[in-house]
Amino acid sequence: MANLNKILIITLFASMIIKHVSAQEKYDKNHSTHNICFDISSLESVIVNPETILLNPSKFWSDDAGYSLVKKWHEYERFTINYEAWEKKVKTYSQTPQSERKNNKFYVFATDIMKRREKFQELAQALILSFLPNNTILNTKVYFVEESRTGGFVQNGQLVLDVSKQYKKGTNYALNTLVHELFHIGYAYHRFRRSEIELENYRLLRIIDLLQNEGMATYTAYKATSVFPVHGKKNLAIENYKKSIQLNPNNENAKQMLKKLKSNRIF
Repeated sequence: MANLNKILIITLFASMIIKHVSAQEKYDKNHSTHNICFDISSLESVIVNPETILLNPSKFWSDDAGYSLVKKWHEYERFTINYEAWEKKVKTYSQTPQSERKNNKFYVFATDIMKRREKFQELAQALILSFLPNNTILNTKVYFVEESRTGGFVQNGQLVLDVSKQYKKGTNYALNTLVHELFHIGYAYHRFRRSEIELENYRLLRIIDLLQNEGMATYTAYKATSVFPVHGKKNLAIENYKKSIQLNPNNENAKQMLKKLKSNRIF
């Protein structure tokens, strides 16, 4: 039975790769039905207009489009947010002269990513769609924030990118992170629409679902390095395996690969 399960998982993963080859030219080349917006307003509120936040920080966390997603994600993952430390940082931003605030390194980094939206829409979107069913629709917003628990995540069908976690890795690395997370959004679009009979073994179904979703997102982001080159693909692989373990602490394969990568036995 164990061997049968392994064969089933391997077959499913292989079928995703084969599907990519056969469907590469079938996605909507005009991207007319897709809309990926980049929204810098949350980060701008923190760095450029911090005084407004300091009037009522808790209201900001509840009402702001980007930071309310950060709050929900941390609650879902059972991570705590150090609101006191965050508020202190916002206060330091308020002490920066108004004329210098847009020179903040995280704000500049986010605007650099914003400038590449059209190229991202043209190249990365096509790559992501080539790994997904032909009727996939990518319709989401990318919110820029800082000081969350992770570099990027999906919450409520929206994407959040933490520029403070991405800054040292560079713009291309951040764009590859977006590719990874956008695959999750495309995968989720079909997860709730598929009609095949569910496996009786829920645990196996969960493993297969996680393998498809996280595995193909990682592979798609790896393929995106040809579009947005990243120096040190080993570091990208390490980050992706860390994320896989975070999502599934029992992922022994990811743990072994991470161990090998860190010991320089691969690459």
